[in-house]
Amino acid sequence: MNWEAIGAVGEVLGAIGVILTLAYLAYQIRQNTVATQLETESNFQNGFAAVELMIASNGEFADVLAKGRTGEELTPAEFVRLQAFYRTVLRVWQTNISQYRSGGLSEETWRGTQALMSQTFKEDVSLLNHWREYRDQFNSEFNELVEDLLKQAEQ
Repeated sequence: MNWEAIGAVGEVLGAIGVILTLAYLAYQIRQNTVATQLETESNFQNGFAAVELMIASNGEFADVLAKGRTGEELTPAEFVRLQAFYRTVLRVWQTNISQYRSGGLSEETWRGTQALMSQTFKEDVSLLNHWREYRDQFNSEFNELVEDLLKQAEQ
């Protein structure tokens, strides 16, 4: 065997090594993407569970929320609590749209979130009023989404 043949074999082996390395990297990237999506979905669900648990375990706040949803008059302290709650919920939803658009949330989870948002805006007078007053504190992408949901709800 001459040096040219040995060099050709070396090149072929090197090319095979590069191809195997690229295939392995693609597999690792895919695995990392799946793990990241699962973590994002888990954090998303945990965040909503914490909000719902807070409402379910705090009867006083549940009463404030119920009053706000129907448009009953609130004390100044109740108003402040409810406004802080709405800001939190809206910011969570705004984060969710970013997570969805970047591939962190599944289509199914996102559709469920949109349905929840639409239903909540329909049923909660104070949330709707809060949104109308403070919507410019949120990014344009979220504004467009909420306005589309509100238009759909009117139909």
